[in-house]
Amino acid sequence: MESTMLKFKTFITEMVLQEQASSDLIYQKMLDVLDDAHIDFDKDKICFHIGRITKNSAVDLFMTIRPSDAPSVRLGKKDGVMHIVVDVEDRLPVRTEIDAFLAKDRKRASAIKACIDNYMSQHYSGDSDGSKTRYEDEQLVNGKKYFEAMYEKVVAELHDRIEEYNEACDDLNQQMDTEDTGVRETGKVAHRHLAKEYFGDNLEEFKKIAMGILNNGVDGKNSAMQRQLTKENKEKLENRLDSFYDQKVKPIIKA
Repeated sequence: MESTMLKFKTFITEMVLQEQASSDLIYQKMLDVLDDAHIDFDKDKICFHIGRITKNSAVDLFMTIRPSDAPSVRLGKKDGVMHIVVDVEDRLPVRTEIDAFLAKDRKRASAIKACIDNYMSQHYSGDSDGSKTRYEDEQLVNGKKYFEAMYEKVVAELHDRIEEYNEACDDLNQQMDTEDTGVRETGKVAHRHLAKEYFGDNLEEFKKIAMGILNNGVDGKNSAMQRQLTKENKEKLENRLDSFYDQKVKPIIKA
C-alpha cells in the first residue's frame, strides 16, 4: 500500500513541477510576487531565491543584483548553486522598484529570460532539494489522487483495527462461554474496554483516532496533514469518517 501511495506522491509532485517549469512563467511569477516576498536587501547587493518565491522549490536558482563598473546580466555558479547576476552601473533599485527595474528595461528583461532559459535547459533537473515550500506541500496534499491515496491508507489501518478487535472479541467470547456469572460480567466489561481502546467511546473519539492515523502521513512521517487540508477536503474527510463509523464500527461495538 505504501509503495503505491509514494508513486501517487511522485506523480503529483512531477505534475505540479512540470506546470511551473516554463521559463516565461517563472519570470512572470517572479515579477508578480516580488512585492510580497522576502528579499535580502542592503547597500551592496539585493538577493533572493527565484524558486522559493515562485513556490517551485525544484528551481534552485538565485538572483543577485549588485553595483558594478559596467552593466551586465549573466548566469553563474556560487557555492554550487546557480545565480543570475545582474550588475548595475547606476544605483541599486529601492525595495519598491525592484519589479519595475527587472521588467521595464527590455534589454535587461530579455537577458534575464535568456538566463532562465539557459538554467532550465542546462541545469534544471526537476528535483526538489527535499524542502518544499508550504504552498507546494498544500498543493500536493490536496490534489485528488494524493487525497484519495491518503484516505485509503486511513481506511486500510481502520480495517486492520476492526480485524484485531474482532479477533480479541472472539477470544473473549470463548472465555465467556460458561455458566459462571462473574466471568460473563467481567467479559462484558472487557468488551467495552476493547471497543474504547480500538475505536473510542463515541464518534468524535473515533475521528480523533482516524486523524491520528492521517497525521502520520502516507510516507510514514509525522507531517500533520490535517492542518494542510483545504476546508472542502476537511469536510469531505469528516463526512467519510462519519459514514465509515455508521457502517463499519457501530454494528460491531453494539453487537
